[in-house]
Amino acid sequence: MHQGVVPWDDPTTPDIKSSASLLALALPKLNPFILSPTATFRQFTSGNRIDVGLWTVGSETLVLATNMNYAEVTVSLVDLSVSVNGSGAAGITQVFDSGANMSSDGKGFTFESVGTGAFVVTT
Repeated sequence: MHQGVVPWDDPTTPDIKSSASLLALALPKLNPFILSPTATFRQFTSGNRIDVGLWTVGSETLVLATNMNYAEVTVSLVDLSVSVNGSGAAGITQVFDSGANMSSDGKGFTFESVGTGAFVVTT
């Protein structure tokens, strides 16, 4: 498991404060997965350099992923070893956006250069 700490001095730049605020606002949606004693966890790096963490609790999987490229990348749910229920995109909820969104076809995610995103997928 990768862990890290990123300190900064305050006052700091508005973009650092904005990013920290976005993450803080997402934590209530991430914690039920990350802190669950019943969660199953897998981590891997996809062939197109997306670092992925998957926490599954019941019929939901938290996908937390970061683009390690310096260019936009789209990755499919299949590439991430995640299945979605029959409702397709309706079974995906984005809970954190720092440069990532559902792909236009609803079958994966698009990451901006070094973008990060978190999505809850109902299987």
